Amino acid sequence: MPANLLVPHLKGAVERIAARELLRECQWIANRFANELANDGIAIIDQHLKSVYISQNAQQLLSCHDQLPDHFLIACGNCLSTHNTTEKPAHFCFKTARRTIRAEVSALESINSALRFIIRMDTSLQEAPTTPQFTMRMKKLGLSRREMDVAQLLSQGLTSMAVADKLYISMRTVNNHLRSIYEKAGVHNRASLIYRLNDQHQ
Repeated sequence: MPANLLVPHLKGAVERIAARELLRECQWIANRFANELANDGIAIIDQHLKSVYISQNAQQLLSCHDQLPDHFLIACGNCLSTHNTTEKPAHFCFKTARRTIRAEVSALESINSALRFIIRMDTSLQEAPTTPQFTMRMKKLGLSRREMDVAQLLSQGLTSMAVADKLYISMRTVNNHLRSIYEKAGVHNRASLIYRLNDQHQ
């Protein structure tokens, strides 16, 4: 078979192998970071700043889908160029129209020993919501007093563990409150909940 006829077949085979490897890596990521993915904004990029994985919460925080925004990647690239993330995590802040995101970047050895960088996003620097409006929206959703306490602390960027410590309740109780809050608000995660409670059009 002439070489020019082999090229499309080889190209297709290489693309299929790359797609399988990417799927395998995404499954590995989902398994390794299962607990964090439920609550945090997490993205994983390669050494060329190409997106490998973006959690649903990260997509909502950055208003993106399959690729991280260019301006976020530039901020991340600048951070990586001045820090050795194999020794300790580096940090940078990124502002969107709605919030300030504090990001932590650290090196990660993925499957096949591929070098990746994991970006954990924290919105605890975002401005606190206007209390009367925020409270009114929670009441309209029918949240109980305790559920309102939990939602208020989540909006300040506290983790579930920190909420449990602050309210002197167990993690199980926090998770029960979260399930009830999500059901009443018609959402599936904390990023959507905070967006809903901060939405000026609600």
